Amino acid sequence: MDDDYSQFRQDDNRAQKRVTLMVIVTVIFGICYELMSVIYVLRKFTSYNIGPVLVSVSFMMVLCNSAVNPFVYALLNRQFREKI
Repeated sequence: MDDDYSQFRQDDNRAQKRVTLMVIVTVIFGICYELMSVIYVLRKFTSYNIGPVLVSVSFMMVLCNSAVNPFVYALLNRQFREKI
């Protein structure tokens, strides 16, 4: 009985770690794309002047996020690793 409980706890801990990683990835994704979205909306619908440095930084954040995604998927998904 104790062995079944410890196996359940290990599976539960593993699931919690995966969910935590997915939440972190989602938050990072949101931050990277949200900055670009806010800049786009401000440039499109207001006369607020946004400097080229901020636009470049937000664009680089989106590119870096896209470049890192395959590695994140490989880290989090065993099936993805097997297919690659």
